[in-house]
Amino acid sequence: MLLSFKSLIFYMKFKGVEFNHINEFEAIKVLEYKNYYFKLNSYMDNYPKQTVKYQGQFVEKHQNVDFKNLLDLASLDMQLRYIIIKFCLDIEHSIKLNVMRSITNMSNDNEYEVVQLFFEYIKHYQTGI
Repeated sequence: MLLSFKSLIFYMKFKGVEFNHINEFEAIKVLEYKNYYFKLNSYMDNYPKQTVKYQGQFVEKHQNVDFKNLLDLASLDMQLRYIIIKFCLDIEHSIKLNVMRSITNMSNDNEYEVVQLFFEYIKHYQTGI
């Protein structure tokens, strides 16, 4: 069932999320334009839970979690992702430079043999053979 942004805030409150640093109206705007519920909800698993009785049934509520904490974790996640992407791009560039340097320094004019040697090297590297 698809919930409205307001209903998502209500559900988060039911699950124990507090709105002390960001009010509910601002939180709705965050969910609508900046982040999404399922991502923020995934960070709630990092917080302790307490089983409480609610309308005759036992439910788990998260403790000591504020909506701002979830946004901060999402921001850290994004920053880490950008750092990792930059590392990956730098590594890719370095590998390409090494391949091109090796090809350029080879005295062999047979391009197909160069490519075959490269694939053999990759296979050896991946299998450890």
